[in-house]
Formats: sequence, C-alpha cells, structure tokens
Amino acid sequence: MRSSIDLAETGLRYVNFDSAWGIPQYITAVGEFRYGALVLDGASPTLTELSFNQINTSSVLTTNLAQPSFNGGDFAVGIDANTGIVGAALQIYSSGSSVSPFSLSDIALTGTNNGCGDRDNGRHTIWAENSFIEIDNAEIQSGDFGIGLWTSAGSV
Repeated sequence: MRSSIDLAETGLRYVNFDSAWGIPQYITAVGEFRYGALVLDGASPTLTELSFNQINTSSVLTTNLAQPSFNGGDFAVGIDANTGIVGAALQIYSSGSSVSPFSLSDIALTGTNNGCGDRDNGRHTIWAENSFIEIDNAEIQSGDFGIGLWTSAGSV
C-alpha cells in the first residue's frame, strides 16, 4: 500500500496471510532492500485482526512515514532461513511521527527459538529504526529477542 491510496476507502479487516512470500522494498534509511508479506510505503490505514502464518520473510514492512494502526492480529517472524531474507515479524523503518505514531494494540507475536548467542541467528519480533511507535498490549508468545527500538521513540 502506498500513500497515494484513498484511506477513507481502504483498509484490511480479518485477513489471513498464509505461506506468503515477501515483496522487495528498497529502504532508504538502511540503503538496502527488505522484504515483507504486507508492505506499507507511506500509507496509514487502519488494519484489524490480520493473521500471518508460515511467512518466508517478514509479516509487515513499513517505511516513508507510514502511520498505520494495527488493532489486534497475529504476526510471525520469517521462517525461510535458506534465502537469507528472513526478518522480524514487523520491520518498521522511518515510520510514524510524534503527532501520529505507528500504533499497535492487542497483538500477538511469534518468533523463532534459535537462541540469543552470537551464532544462533536469533531474531527480534519487532525491529524499528528512526520511528515513533506506540505499543499497547503486545504478547510475545515465543522468540529469541523481543522488541528492538533503534533511534526510535514512543511508548510500550
């Protein structure tokens, strides 16, 4: 979803993403491509009870001041370690603002059980850089690492 969509007419409710492959998106903030089953490029829709299962990359990837509101939902870390493009359940780059933060409420996150050592290939359930985030009631059901916030602000 891009910022050019009509948000008054656009939203997702009760959608299940099962065995989805990630869409490549160039992330200016890191100078590399990242991949997500759902990519929000500057868009700010309200997304209700989305479910992600057996995703090969990240469940959701956001960038370019995306300010979505996620109400409920289940998000999973990427599982395809063979390709090297797996990622956190939610990869958030340059999203949200102090006035309108990236918002997550009543969500469940499922990570990997690889371990937390230097060579274990553990993953964060949420990875955020240069973003404003508000998280209310997030349950991490399993995972190596929890929520990673780098040069980001907000509340958890």
